[in-house]
Amino acid sequence: MPLFLLEMKSSIAAPSSSLRDSVHVWVWDGGGVSIRKMEDALHISERAYASRFRSAKARETFLRGRFAVRTLLSHYLGQHRTSWIIATGKFGKPDVLMADRSLYFNLSHDEHCIVVALSAAGDVGVDVEAEPDSGAVAIIAEQHFSHLEREALNAGALTFSQIWTAKEAVLKASGDGITSWLKEVEVVCCIAGTIALAEHVHYRGKDYLLAQRQLMQRQVSVSAVLGRDEDVRKRAATFDTHIEVFDYSNLI
Repeated sequence: MPLFLLEMKSSIAAPSSSLRDSVHVWVWDGGGVSIRKMEDALHISERAYASRFRSAKARETFLRGRFAVRTLLSHYLGQHRTSWIIATGKFGKPDVLMADRSLYFNLSHDEHCIVVALSAAGDVGVDVEAEPDSGAVAIIAEQHFSHLEREALNAGALTFSQIWTAKEAVLKASGDGITSWLKEVEVVCCIAGTIALAEHVHYRGKDYLLAQRQLMQRQVSVSAVLGRDEDVRKRAATFDTHIEVFDYSNLI
């Protein structure tokens, strides 16, 4: 059975132009497709890369992620799954090589689901996480959270996963990855004494819109650059309502 987000829609018939001012998030539980079918959809270089995984579970996760991305690119842009050349950036972010840039994507997964976010307006990042145990929370927060973020966590204003997925989504949208810059991205703000998740985050010269959804017991954060940077503050107020969520299982 697929996992469902609140406001999950079953399908979409519109092309990538429908993404001009929004982000589409697709959720898949990873079932319903054989390993052979996933392998057949991949580029030969991806199949070679997958064969080098020592862990069968890690290999299957990679295959499912690439299969999901290729299926969605084909759904929006009208070409076969095998058409796309997907390259990996300096810090590991996958990207599709196309002469005319018309679609941006990012993916995240945990052991229960794969989440893919797509936008036609600019870079996008997505992260999905379950809440970790309390021992891990304290250690990670001390190492990677700002003072205000730790304050929000300790006060119970935000959960660990709300803060963590937001930080990851921004860094994934930027292409920088999460290894060295987690403390540089502060996703919490304080307005009139109230601590809350920021609607937009300024990071390395760009403003990123930020919104979240709840996936069962998992937090999903989406960050995106939609349009010109000077428009970000005006658009942040409606960004959350422009995230549309769909059930991937209807495509396979």
